[in-house]
Amino acid sequence: MPRVIKILRIVFFLFFAYFASFLYGRDIFVNSSVGDDNNSGFNEHDGGMQNGPVRTIKQGLKLMQSGDRLILDPAKPYKESITLSGKNVSGRSEDDAVVIEGCGAVLEGSEPIPFDVWKFHKDNIFKFRLPAQDINLTYFHILKDGQPLKRIQVAPDAIKLPQLAPESWCILRGYVYFKTDGKKSPMFADDYNLTYSKLKTGISIIQAKNIKIHDLTVQGYQLDGIAAVNGATNIILDNITCCKNGRSGLTIGGASSIAAGYSKFNENKNTQILILKHAKYILHKCNIPKNGIKIENK
Repeated sequence: MPRVIKILRIVFFLFFAYFASFLYGRDIFVNSSVGDDNNSGFNEHDGGMQNGPVRTIKQGLKLMQSGDRLILDPAKPYKESITLSGKNVSGRSEDDAVVIEGCGAVLEGSEPIPFDVWKFHKDNIFKFRLPAQDINLTYFHILKDGQPLKRIQVAPDAIKLPQLAPESWCILRGYVYFKTDGKKSPMFADDYNLTYSKLKTGISIIQAKNIKIHDLTVQGYQLDGIAAVNGATNIILDNITCCKNGRSGLTIGGASSIAAGYSKFNENKNTQILILKHAKYILHKCNIPKNGIKIENK
């Protein structure tokens, strides 16, 4: 009889441990340097037998349930766009939210421009053909050493290259034209560190709720760093930096509600925060330049 009781105690303990893992949520680890998307994600370090971190945030999100935390290793930027959509990536309540713990990680939307794609045009002007991908020409941008360069706007039907100031650029008939300062050339890797906005939006939140994102930088995207534009409710952004994106750092609309605190929105090209119709928002002790919030009620 004592042996039966002992077995029952063990079974009860295992059942409780299994149930508690769902009750209190699990930690899922992501590491873009050493992770593998075939891993379980439930171990911060490689424990063998595929019991280590996953490589991409996208894969980590597939493993998440209500109350779970996705913990990012900050050693290397994550070059991906992610979508939090529907009940699969939602918390059941505010106290049982889905959490993305950035730990200071960077979500990066830009890529280096290879030095060997450039061709000399004339008068310190070089050009390269736009990459064959889905590009939003309105918000596409080029950065030098991580800082956006000045773009000269050109009409879609233009055939003549406009006047370019040193280290400015434009798009004309499928090509990017860039004027150097006269001393350097983008054809040499050591002269210019130029990148372009490859991916459209860093984090898209669509019809999801009860999500907390903490301590993360989202930068270098064609459109928005973070966009919650379709029924995203009770989204909390804490200690977030959204910068160097083409349209805005944060876009809110479509009956979405977001609270952002202790966050920074700067150096985004069109506006820092874009508020669309039917959006609800709270901004608490955020760093936003003057006139950095644009409200559109159309």
